[in-house]
Amino acid sequence: MKTTVYIRRSAESTENTVSLTQQRAAIGDYIAKQGWAPGPVVEDDGVSGGDSARFERIDAALKSSGSKSLVVFHIDRLGRDTAGTLHWLREWARRGIEIHAVGAGLIEIKTSSGLITVGVQALIAEHYKCLVGEKTAGALEILKKSGRRYSGQAPFGYRHKAGKLVESEEEQNAIRRAKALRSEGLGYRAIGRRLRDEGYRGRNGNILRGQTIKRVVAA
Repeated sequence: MKTTVYIRRSAESTENTVSLTQQRAAIGDYIAKQGWAPGPVVEDDGVSGGDSARFERIDAALKSSGSKSLVVFHIDRLGRDTAGTLHWLREWARRGIEIHAVGAGLIEIKTSSGLITVGVQALIAEHYKCLVGEKTAGALEILKKSGRRYSGQAPFGYRHKAGKLVESEEEQNAIRRAKALRSEGLGYRAIGRRLRDEGYRGRNGNILRGQTIKRVVAA
């Protein structure tokens, strides 16, 4: 039986994450033991388990190769989106495509016990993704409130200095001027042009964008 392989590593991967190379090797051993013919490998590096577009790529590979099975390292490599994962597992099962995970074997959702098992695994995977997102957002908020550096680029009006955010005098002057012009009824793009005419340009040397002006004026 010809098979398609899917391997994925997320952007939040750490040194404890199973690498793409390790996933590929483990899946290769699994396929060899089954006596199957290897088919295409769909690889996603730095792709979130919540990115639904990956299912389309996998499905396209299954269709183009005529594979009758899909092998992943673990169910959470397939996705961390419960609804999407179950939808595609049902769709592939309907078309007679088997889904296998290394160490777990055939993943089936035709029976009630199989459905609940896969559903719980998918829910745990999605819960982990949400938990990581909440922890990351919380950590960034703490850094922001403490005035410490929390992103690669400082917000407009500030600059990074010794790991902390400090006000940029030039940009703060531009913000005050933008607010004054806005109170006179000027639109955001018109404000950008006026600031340019008065000698101020954005960080990249171009006219300050209307979206940036709108954000800082509303702050």
